Amino acid sequence: MEHKALIHLLLHYKYIGIFSLFMFGLIGLPVPDEVLLTLIGILVTEKKLALIPSALTSYAGSVTGMSFSYWIGRALTKTLVKRFGRWFGITPERLGKAHTWFERYGKWTISASYFIPGLRHVIAYFSGFSRLSYPRFLLFAIIGAGFWITLFLSLGLLLGRDWLFLLAAIHRYMLIAVCLAAMLLLFGWSLKKTMTKPRKNPEHD
Repeated sequence: MEHKALIHLLLHYKYIGIFSLFMFGLIGLPVPDEVLLTLIGILVTEKKLALIPSALTSYAGSVTGMSFSYWIGRALTKTLVKRFGRWFGITPERLGKAHTWFERYGKWTISASYFIPGLRHVIAYFSGFSRLSYPRFLLFAIIGAGFWITLFLSLGLLLGRDWLFLLAAIHRYMLIAVCLAAMLLLFGWSLKKTMTKPRKNPEHD
């Protein structure tokens, strides 16, 4: 979505538009969330939007979108396991392990995912799929949304339109960094699996 189109939507629908864009963006529609936050900050400095209603509706829309995604993921768990589980090795036992991992460590991933484009659009589905408790999911979704919105809204307020060019460069290198990290993790997991694979004892005559 181009900047001009976003600005038009923001000026025309204002706070209802802000809430809707963040809600549908976090569900998975192609909304450039950081750009949107930056544009909101710019429009606030230009006195075309008010700061507090903009921040509150951004916050509410983000948490609502994450919550919708969570419940969609949770509702689809049984269907996906029943229809496709045997093809992908998804069993109730493995779902139990995923639930345990999310309860221990995954909650922090929820908060951090806001800062990683792509991950924040799927982490809520995975949280619901792994059956992480909703109150715990909501707590860390609220924490992450607070830091994320405060950061990018502040950058829009402080740096203005110059921030949009810097943001594009950050997105480009962030995507490269995420891909490299994923490759390193996959390599490390494969190496560990190979090294821990039990060796067969040579047969003696």
